[in-house]
Amino acid sequence: MLKKDYLGELGHNVPLYDVDWKTIIGSFHIRAKIMNYPKNKNGQTYGSAADAASPETEPELISAIGVDGTSGYVLKKDLDGEQPKSPEEAIAIQNSRSPGGRDIPLYNVDGEAIIGVFHVGGK
Repeated sequence: MLKKDYLGELGHNVPLYDVDWKTIIGSFHIRAKIMNYPKNKNGQTYGSAADAASPETEPELISAIGVDGTSGYVLKKDLDGEQPKSPEEAIAIQNSRSPGGRDIPLYNVDGEAIIGVFHVGGK
């Protein structure tokens, strides 16, 4: 199965390829559920990213466990970080990242109260 086929429309058949990646030997039906995430008092969606059909359908607040074991939510935009607009910008962003990763705020479900820290990347 090719990633470009899998990440297409919902509710469709995806070709399965032989080891040569050219010969189609069957298909697999993708039946993703459309997730209607709940919203907090500020109108932000929240829940698990595992329930999303694609990165584009993830909630605004994604459930996470902080560095100290606290359960909360991280903002999708904080988790995703800066997004490049060109291949050159992608390389510059990659080269500027700390090898140890970075910390982002862990929020309560309201998306306002910071209750901890979530660590992204690194070893």
